[in-house]
Amino acid sequence: LARLHGARVAITSSSDAKLAQMRELGAEITVNYRSHPAWGVEVMKASGGAGADIVLETGGLETMNHSIDAAAVGGRIVLIGGLAAPDSGQPAVTNAFGWVVKNLQINGITSGSRAMLAELVRAVAGANLDPILHRTFAFDEAAAAYACLHSGTHIGKVALRVS
Repeated sequence: LARLHGARVAITSSSDAKLAQMRELGAEITVNYRSHPAWGVEVMKASGGAGADIVLETGGLETMNHSIDAAAVGGRIVLIGGLAAPDSGQPAVTNAFGWVVKNLQINGITSGSRAMLAELVRAVAGANLDPILHRTFAFDEAAAAYACLHSGTHIGKVALRVS
């Protein structure tokens, strides 16, 4: 979707195989956050010092410092999840100075409205995009579906089939 709007896409993962697949799908900048724990700095380098105009932060407050490092001056960080495990108990966001110096907007988001979903469906259909579906589970296999999500090995959506 970001590429449809002309964005240059950067993505992080702990899996080089996933990063390779994301490059095939159009990501221009890929960073393995296990190989490069300071992944925000790596994104900044790979973008030629420009940084990311919009950062989708899925790790939560525990990885916010890296998102601040990756963000462009005047950029926006959208907090859409909290997947990272809490670390040593240190304050989660210690780079508040970077937040201020870069004049960043940090917003939280949960889910959109029904109208927004309808607009997304129209955009996906109009662009002939095929969402990536990793696997569909029967409803009575919900525990296995959650285990699949928890494993972090999936690329794309894990779905439950409701009869």
